Amino acid sequence: MLKDKKCLLNDPRVVLFAVALLFFALGDARAFDVREIRADVGRFIQAVHGARSLAEYEYFYGPNREGDLKLTIAVCTALGFEGNSDACIAYSRCRANALDEARSYYLASLAGIVPNAVPGEITVEKGPEGVMPYVLVTAEVGGRRLTFHRVVDLEDQEAFGRLVLTEIDGEKIKLPNIDLMELFNSDPCRDVLLKH
Repeated sequence: MLKDKKCLLNDPRVVLFAVALLFFALGDARAFDVREIRADVGRFIQAVHGARSLAEYEYFYGPNREGDLKLTIAVCTALGFEGNSDACIAYSRCRANALDEARSYYLASLAGIVPNAVPGEITVEKGPEGVMPYVLVTAEVGGRRLTFHRVVDLEDQEAFGRLVLTEIDGEKIKLPNIDLMELFNSDPCRDVLLKH
């Protein structure tokens, strides 16, 4: 009599393991390292509710994101300067050269909508196919569900950011109004704009 041979592919755990292994093999393993992602989510929460420096903003969003620049221009226009004026350009450059000292207007805006809590459960899944491979990171933080994009390639992370917050509780980010002038008053580049 022939004995029935068990096929490993019939065991869902083996199939799941094989798929996970293939998933990690196709991308940069660091992009999928949940411990590293958890650390970045915690650092993100601290950046939003802590120093809020432009250096932290660039770490998470990359050096070419326009979120903070738009708010910088809003400060210029609130003070009567055109966004493309020499004064506003000098102010923006000064801020770009003072990454550790200058506070990010964008991160400060997020403080009103991002809970100040220790991240709970974190899930990571492959993002939809597109121009650049990325993963979706969902973190439960203070009863809210934060969704981030994290590009897979480490070089792309340097250019486009390591953890970009895109949704809260399934809705696109809508920044609350904050007192930009309060932040401007403590800006190390304040005098660069005001002397014009």
